[in-house]
Amino acid sequence: MIDSKKINQEKYWKEKEIKKYKTGIMFRNHSSVMNLTLIPTAVTTERDWFAFIVFCICSIVLIFGDILTLITMKMKAKKELLKHDIMVISLAANDIISCLMVTPFVVATFVSPFGKIGNIDACRMVGYFRIFTCGASLCIVLLMSLERRLAILTPFYYRLNVTSKQIVISILVSISICLVYAALPLVGVGQYGRGQARGLCFLIIQAPIDAGSRGMTISLAVIVSLILLGILICNIQVLLSLRETHREAKSFREKARAACPLCKLTIGVSVVSCLCYSPLIVYNILVNVGVKMSLTAEAWIQNAIWIHMALNPIIYGVAREQIRYYFCHIMRIMCCGMFFKDFSRRK
Repeated sequence: MIDSKKINQEKYWKEKEIKKYKTGIMFRNHSSVMNLTLIPTAVTTERDWFAFIVFCICSIVLIFGDILTLITMKMKAKKELLKHDIMVISLAANDIISCLMVTPFVVATFVSPFGKIGNIDACRMVGYFRIFTCGASLCIVLLMSLERRLAILTPFYYRLNVTSKQIVISILVSISICLVYAALPLVGVGQYGRGQARGLCFLIIQAPIDAGSRGMTISLAVIVSLILLGILICNIQVLLSLRETHREAKSFREKARAACPLCKLTIGVSVVSCLCYSPLIVYNILVNVGVKMSLTAEAWIQNAIWIHMALNPIIYGVAREQIRYYFCHIMRIMCCGMFFKDFSRRK
């Protein structure tokens, strides 16, 4: 009995020593892996230079075009500022803020040899600004479409009840809603992150999957889809109404009045926004299904939003002759400088 007890005790202590030895090896291996992740030795070389060049061009066009738009609206305000112009000003300002907040981080991430810059908090803030500014941009486009729908389909109601103050309040309310919604992942409902180096800082789902992350990605896809659907419905109704008015018009003057440059501007911005934000909905659906997208696909999803913002000031100038006139006037002043002023005084 004594021998058997001693044998069992020896076996117990030997097994315990073996476990300690194994855990020690595992700890050392784990610590070495941690050191490798903290001090990376490999350089992430995967880059999409074409997508990056397009992104930089869009950023330059966006900043330059929207600044021109704001200067134009300031010059135009001295004569007459329409209700529609308030929404154009807010959309241009929102696009500038989005570019200034997101572009430096994207450029720094691309240039970085490891595909990352800063810590996870930096990526979270970029995701926050991206959701906030993109949501505000879509809401303003929806308000522009609603304003044109009311002006064309119910002109008497529009003149009597729709005021500039109401438009400003609507814009502020929609921006406030986007601000609160984008802040939900910062307080624990969902999370912002990046699935891979140089990837898109956006809403992500990581294991273990929680209800907040799943709910945020699904709700974002649903909300963006509903906004785009509302934009499409409003613009289709405006187009049908303009078509009927153009058919009934007899003289050339009546047809010119039915052309509605404000409608051209709104429809142009709406069509571009629907085309450029659709990939974002597909991205959210694929993230929920568990599909991992390539770095190139994520880069072009980001570029699609930037293309929309860069095309907005071009659409302003093409659709409205008055804005185009101010654009050309400002460009002449910038190019000719003091010579243009002296030349105008001589005349």
